[in-house]
Amino acid sequence: MVGSDVPEPEAGREAVCDQAEAVEPVEAAEDKAIEEAAEDKTVEEEAAEDKTVEEEAAEAEETDSDREAELAEKQRQIEALVVQNMRLRADFENFRRRNQQKLEEYSQRGAERLINKLLPVLDDFDRALEASSGTRATEGLAQGVSMVRQALLDALYSEGLSPIESVGLAFDPNYHEAVALEECAEGRLYVVEEYQKGYIFGGRVLRPAKVKVGPSAEPLA
Repeated sequence: MVGSDVPEPEAGREAVCDQAEAVEPVEAAEDKAIEEAAEDKTVEEEAAEDKTVEEEAAEAEETDSDREAELAEKQRQIEALVVQNMRLRADFENFRRRNQQKLEEYSQRGAERLINKLLPVLDDFDRALEASSGTRATEGLAQGVSMVRQALLDALYSEGLSPIESVGLAFDPNYHEAVALEECAEGRLYVVEEYQKGYIFGGRVLRPAKVKVGPSAEPLA
């Protein structure tokens, strides 16, 4: 009775084989799943790598854009500084020129004041020479006075003083001051006599000549 419950050897081998055949598809499925999972992981890794590369490229492009914007801003600042420097140089040049003109004007005004003070002295010399002319007793004195007068004139002329020509010329109110008028003077007037010589300094009339005016048939100029 006991022996009848024990399976026969052939039947046991077939059962084992059936179990082995049932295990093999499971293992193959597991291997395939593992391979597919590995492939999926590889795809995900590649996608992640691609995304990382794209992000790095985007960051690099953004960095380049920021650098270009920064360079453009620096260039604009440099150009603004160049323009500002040019304006400052122009302003300084104008300032220097104005100061130079003012210094020249002040110097000329100072020379004008000095010459104005010396002109009466020159007038006295002229009157002294006129009074001593034709007198032997004062001939030596007149000669000395004439020499001093000429030395004074040379010094004044070297500083830019020049006399105003008057007698025989057409009367010009810009240079002549009429203090007398001949009778029956009609038409164009001319200087017929000079009472006090006029002078020009630095292109400006320092003192007009005091003259007598009247008609002149044959003006000298």
